[in-house]
Amino acid sequence: MKFELKGYQDAAVNKVLAGLRKGSREYVEGMEFTAVSLTAPTGAGKTVIAAAVIEQILFGDTDGVYEADPEAIFLWLTDDPSLNEQTRKKILEASDQIQSSHLVTVGDSLNQPDLDRGKVYFLNIQKLGKHSNLTKTSNKRQFTIWTTLANTVKNNGAHYYLVIDEAHRGAGSKLKDRQTLAQRLISDSEGVVPPAPVVWGISATPDRFDQAMVASTPERINRTVKVPVSEVRESGLIKDVLSIQHQGEQQQQMETTLIRAAVRSLKEFDTEWEAYTDAEDEPPVRPILVVQIPPKYTDGATAELLATCTDEWDVLNGKALAHSLENHTAQEYGSYTVKYVAPQNIEDRTDIRLVLFKEALTTGWDCPRAEVMLSLRPAKDDTYIAQLIGRMVRAPLARRIVSNEALNRVRLFLPKFDTDAVLAVKEMLETDPEGPTCTITIDSVDAHKNAGVEPDVFNIFAGISSYVVPGPVHRSQVGRLHKLAALLIGDGLMDNALKEADKHLVSVLESERVRLEASSLLAPLIKNVETTDIAVANIQLYGDDDTEAMVTDVVSVDSDIGDIDRIFRVAARKFRDGLAHQYWMHRVTDEDDDSYDAKVLTIALSMELSVVQKVEDEAESRVKRWLSGYGAKIAALSEDQ
Repeated sequence: MKFELKGYQDAAVNKVLAGLRKGSREYVEGMEFTAVSLTAPTGAGKTVIAAAVIEQILFGDTDGVYEADPEAIFLWLTDDPSLNEQTRKKILEASDQIQSSHLVTVGDSLNQPDLDRGKVYFLNIQKLGKHSNLTKTSNKRQFTIWTTLANTVKNNGAHYYLVIDEAHRGAGSKLKDRQTLAQRLISDSEGVVPPAPVVWGISATPDRFDQAMVASTPERINRTVKVPVSEVRESGLIKDVLSIQHQGEQQQQMETTLIRAAVRSLKEFDTEWEAYTDAEDEPPVRPILVVQIPPKYTDGATAELLATCTDEWDVLNGKALAHSLENHTAQEYGSYTVKYVAPQNIEDRTDIRLVLFKEALTTGWDCPRAEVMLSLRPAKDDTYIAQLIGRMVRAPLARRIVSNEALNRVRLFLPKFDTDAVLAVKEMLETDPEGPTCTITIDSVDAHKNAGVEPDVFNIFAGISSYVVPGPVHRSQVGRLHKLAALLIGDGLMDNALKEADKHLVSVLESERVRLEASSLLAPLIKNVETTDIAVANIQLYGDDDTEAMVTDVVSVDSDIGDIDRIFRVAARKFRDGLAHQYWMHRVTDEDDDSYDAKVLTIALSMELSVVQKVEDEAESRVKRWLSGYGAKIAALSEDQ
């Protein structure tokens, strides 16, 4: 993966992988059907988690613990082609092994007996409708989409994964039709398509997916992977605060005032980001103002709106303007020409600073730069606003900004809302399980440093020791040590950190080998690996009544080399992060062991729990030593480092 996964993301990847792999085995061994649901709040990075899962299934893991499955096929189903395109781009951005050739958007040209192996197919639900070309045969099409999918399940069912992406849903979805078509992919009541062996659901709330699984036949083994909201908040991937601004009851005609306030807020974000990224040598962040206009907003009113915005900040003109309205062409509003940009492409267009839209941004949109929103819709449209906010809380740098709290918030301006309406939106957002997990404030006021206080006083506060809240438990201290070593190297603090880490851990295993050998515990472990006991039952078919009918013997045979290789992968799960391979190579190159003997020895050591625990303890001890020894230099690094 190109991205460094957060702790909760890494944990979710491993749980989803375990569920999918187990489901595949259960289908092969006993025709069992499985459903795995990944549930995570808005902003948790569900697509990044999915990308890591797909990458490991197709190409194996970096530890060499799990073998690649080049036969795997993923069919990714959503409501909207723009969502598929966004997901496709995100997977390519996140994975360093999945290439564009592995990702296929299903279009009308698909005409083949079954789906190609080693691919991820993106299909929007509309392509399955009765009027779609994919569902019909013709002179140019021998295979309907249903025939293709049926053959895929029949010929490669143990490696076929149906992904139901419910992470995003717009207000306009035809829920009944969507459920019917999706249900047919899961389990076709007409029997044209065999039931999908393994179904993987991705959503912010699992209710709809769980209901579909309960309603499907045959029965499925359900496995749920849930990402805790608290860990997402702690990660810094989403903003800490959503600040809602509105007019007082006596100022309902002061719409222009709040429009100007929204633009000033955008300017403040721009100034703060420029100062921060310059000081930290980070890529520039160009915040965006998104303006939600009512359905029947006139061109004249839009021109007045743009004139007000430009008057407040002259940057909001020309190339800085864009729209994502139903009409996908450039629009003329008085003297302003506003180009169309698809929602999923807004984030990458850094020249865009103001976007007009109505409802299109509620789906297919992931834009961390959108830090200010102005909604001109009336108070009765609070549902549309609630659906949008969850798309606006992502942090532009995918982490919390420690040195500037102002950059950890997103602002929402509601000129058409009174206090009661704003409170209704606040309650809706706080109680909606698919809503943002940040704190929601109303008419908050910024508190700045007192200019009358000497700067040295604030410097003293900055130097005071702070208590670090412990994060989630690390899956492997060996992996943690290697990660720290890589960071120390990357930041120029310790050039040979990885070599030192591996040398230390290998020496720990050598010491443990000597200990077990001295206490006569190693030889039995090695014998247990090299030989396999087979029970032999000798049944006497004819004889007197007094004769024993069956005699059981135990015979020891040499373990097959294939079994040794398989068990070695189990050892790699215990000596994490490539340590098993490091020790095996050490025995072969430094101790002149035979390759087979070195592998058997590594397996034998991994079977002794005290050895595994000793390695983990020593890795943790080295982590603490390095963090303490390099603490001052680490503190002097940039905030991102």
